[in-house]
Amino acid sequence: IAKIAAKHTLEHRIKVGLITMDTYRIGAVEQLKTYADILNLPLEVVTSKEEMEQALEKLKDCDLVLIDSTGRSSQMKDQLLETKENLSVIDQKHNILVMSATTRCMDVKLILDNYKLIGYDSIILTKLDETQCYGSILNVNHYSDKPLCYLTTGQIVPEDIKEATMENLLEYIFMGVSA
Repeated sequence: IAKIAAKHTLEHRIKVGLITMDTYRIGAVEQLKTYADILNLPLEVVTSKEEMEQALEKLKDCDLVLIDSTGRSSQMKDQLLETKENLSVIDQKHNILVMSATTRCMDVKLILDNYKLIGYDSIILTKLDETQCYGSILNVNHYSDKPLCYLTTGQIVPEDIKEATMENLLEYIFMGVSA
């Protein structure tokens, strides 16, 4: 989310606000707060539907609000439903499912199917720098009708994220280049 926020703030020059629901992972809030401070972006931390409503009200002057939900196992349906409930107060949203390029084929299918419970509009494929096998690009396309919107290739913010285009997807699939 820091990469997307930086891209929109620095390249597109729009006012971005951040909300994080990730209070479970140790250091997650602090890490995002560091990026928010560097980019001079407002950050709200929420743990409930009510707090989400309050945070959205505080960020109503932003052109774009990015929400970092808690990474959840796709097999924990009760946790997925909790995330869905917290996001239900948002009228216009574009949910993006983030998946690792290192995920095995059958796990890709399971994740894509189970996250339909929340609903997602597009997919980010991460960690392309951590694999030499790019079949997950084909697997995502095979098991989902949702488009890939971004690819990430490392830890550098915002350089290691790029929009997924037919050209760079084909480069990974057929040539295995790292970009």
